[in-house]
Amino acid sequence: MKRLFLLSTLLFSGLAFVSCSSDDDSTSDNGGNGNGDGNTDTPVATSITLASDVTTVDLGDTFTFTVMNDLDENVTTTSSFQINEMEATTNNTFTATEAGTYNVTATNGDLTSNTISLTVNDPVTAEPNSVFYNGVNYLIDNTALVFWGGYDPGETGAATHAYWSMVGFSGTVENIETAQNYIEIDFATELDSEGGIVLPNTTANTYIELYAMTLSGTEILSEGGANDDGNISFGSDITLESTTTDFIYASSIDGSAIGLDFDGTLIGVFDNSGRPSATLNTEVSFKQANRQSIKGLLK
Repeated sequence: MKRLFLLSTLLFSGLAFVSCSSDDDSTSDNGGNGNGDGNTDTPVATSITLASDVTTVDLGDTFTFTVMNDLDENVTTTSSFQINEMEATTNNTFTATEAGTYNVTATNGDLTSNTISLTVNDPVTAEPNSVFYNGVNYLIDNTALVFWGGYDPGETGAATHAYWSMVGFSGTVENIETAQNYIEIDFATELDSEGGIVLPNTTANTYIELYAMTLSGTEILSEGGANDDGNISFGSDITLESTTTDFIYASSIDGSAIGLDFDGTLIGVFDNSGRPSATLNTEVSFKQANRQSIKGLLK
């Protein structure tokens, strides 16, 4: 009996040992996370930080944004940017068309970044009635306004705007062919509700491009295509009888700011037939063959 009791006790103890070993093995296999599959949780970002390469530039220069999350991952390419009241964009560069302060915020998924404040300065060394470019001022003595005809920027099949060039030059109109300083700025005004032409004014002008620029006798640009970013604004409305004009122009070429703050002589408003305009015809195509002969047109 004693031997039988001892054997039974040993068998019971062995079973208990096996059971405990099995429990320990189970805990070891699941890696300590309690799910038994050996995986750990993937880290998830909980915040993003927006930064700019610079916070202050001159008008025409560019800001470049970077977005990092709190896992030290660069998520710029998957982020969008809200700049003041403008439409949100996924482009991480920004070139302002007007001087001022711009507040920028980034979003990435459900995360919103800090807000950064950027400052855009006017060219501080620009002089009145001069084109400012590459740190140098180039005198402009006279201006002229040229109408080229109807303009259809939305490709609707009908003119919705009038296409204009504001021309500035040094010297007199008689010597315009050899003007040392010359600038030609293209912009548009929207036609009125009856399809009539609206001359440049203080409230509604749409910038198109810088078409031509010659400074100190050196041709910087001809035949347009330089940029789409720019702004021209008028301090007073223009009429067919205007003899003066005041406007501000700002743009850039290859990162170099261009500025012109003009308040002076307007030699006239011309249509593309070469006559001071009494009536302006919206049915005329805005880029006819004489588009290149603007200097002859003014003479």
